Amino acid sequence: DTWRGDRHAGIYGEEVLTDLRRHHDSLYQDFSELIQTTFDGGLDNFANGTIDLLHIDGHHTYESVKHDFDTWLPKLSERGVVLLHDINVRERDFGVWKLWAEIKDNYPHFEFPHEHGLGVLLIGGREPPGLAPLLHSSDSEAAMIRQFFSQMGLRLRVRLEKDLETAAKKELASELNISRETIGALSTELTNRSNLLTAKEDQLAVKEAQLNNILSSRAWKWVTRYGRFKNWLRQSLRSN
Repeated sequence: DTWRGDRHAGIYGEEVLTDLRRHHDSLYQDFSELIQTTFDGGLDNFANGTIDLLHIDGHHTYESVKHDFDTWLPKLSERGVVLLHDINVRERDFGVWKLWAEIKDNYPHFEFPHEHGLGVLLIGGREPPGLAPLLHSSDSEAAMIRQFFSQMGLRLRVRLEKDLETAAKKELASELNISRETIGALSTELTNRSNLLTAKEDQLAVKEAQLNNILSSRAWKWVTRYGRFKNWLRQSLRSN
């Protein structure tokens, strides 16, 4: 897989593969490796007859999925199994359903029609023991198996949606908390500035009171009279 999406799945960024590697490597790194490439680009990484399980979920047009199936068919081992995703999608130009209809009767197979659909094909001549309940089930048993996996898938979807909703609520609560902290900080700053302004106003009132006391004092009146007398005397001397 390229883990970059396409016009069917949508285009996405590197974070998808990064998140997958984080989960994959912590659990399966000892025996599993993620290879970021196209189906054609990955062919040379595997010898013929070596692949036990092949999941085809690339580009979904009939021509593309048939090409992927035909080119990878020689790579499958004697017990090789192919999983074909989206066998139940018939919108836009999806064509997996058409290929599935063409090839399923050529091999032992089982299909899950719920959601987008999944086809299981036994390509090799050696049947893996774990596939027996699927490949040899009666109609009633097959119906029960399909119902079981459909319900399991539904439960997983509900759980995932619940987890996503919980995460969204936590993120919203965090943003709200940040907003409250910001509002609190601004309110504190406004209060401090208001207190500072009040203190300045109080200081100004004290200064004005002191000035009024000076202006109304007897000493100031004598100073004022002396100033007037001094000015009168200067003018008189100049005129004489």
